[in-house]
Amino acid sequence: MITLSQITIEDLRRYRDDPSVSQSQLKALIGGGKKDSKKLLTGSVVDMMLTTDHLFDELFVVMDNKKPSDSVCEILDSAFSGRMSDDYGSNLDNIVETARRVQYQERLSNEALRKTFSNDRCESYWYALKDIENGKQIVSLDEIEKAAYVASMAKMSSVTAKYLLNVDDNDRYYQVPIYWFDNVPCKGLLDMVIVEHDTKTVYIVDVKTTSSNITEWFGVARSLNYPFQMAFYRDGWERQEMYWDYDVKCRWIVINTSEGRFEPYVVECTEEMLNLGRY
Repeated sequence: MITLSQITIEDLRRYRDDPSVSQSQLKALIGGGKKDSKKLLTGSVVDMMLTTDHLFDELFVVMDNKKPSDSVCEILDSAFSGRMSDDYGSNLDNIVETARRVQYQERLSNEALRKTFSNDRCESYWYALKDIENGKQIVSLDEIEKAAYVASMAKMSSVTAKYLLNVDDNDRYYQVPIYWFDNVPCKGLLDMVIVEHDTKTVYIVDVKTTSSNITEWFGVARSLNYPFQMAFYRDGWERQEMYWDYDVKCRWIVINTSEGRFEPYVVECTEEMLNLGRY
């Protein structure tokens, strides 16, 4: 049985280190689409701002400049792991060699490659790598500003505010780790659990960001196995022996993060959808 309380960084690290099977591991086994890494990061920051903003400094490292492209970041990541020193300038030859190994910009000379990596964005990213520990992610100021705007709009929206703000007598818990056994040890990290005592209902709420409109999103949800994820959470919750006489309902908060297209929705995950995810 779990204890519902505000999650700490120790709780989160304990969850990450636990060897139990998670929904993301199972989704990787059964197949399905993958979310773009930039969209995934934006979603992670928005999720954090809505559910665990007190852990921001524990989860993210902010760099002053825009991040380089994904391919350049991968080269810098690899070169950083084999660095001879922390100084960026001293590692440029190592960075060029790493770029050569992955066949990046093959037509460029070594000197031209050095110039390609000799800029503030690459240097800022390199020094941000020094600060990464315990699973932190690097985000730029632009990404933070965009996520903060989306999160604040979601909190002000009449559609989603009642799920995100403590404006009633319902109990709200954010980033709830649960553990259970179903042939193998399992674990899940629920974005939100809302306990509505008046109606004796527990709401399991998962925050999803998207660049699609709501009609397109249902196709995206199926391709990314969101019904499976929600069914996994629902089944895990029902093994927690908490509020056993309460109904359990599942909801997605879907937030469009496209520029100029902020549209939040609350989508019910019906029993039919849950069964689609299970089977």
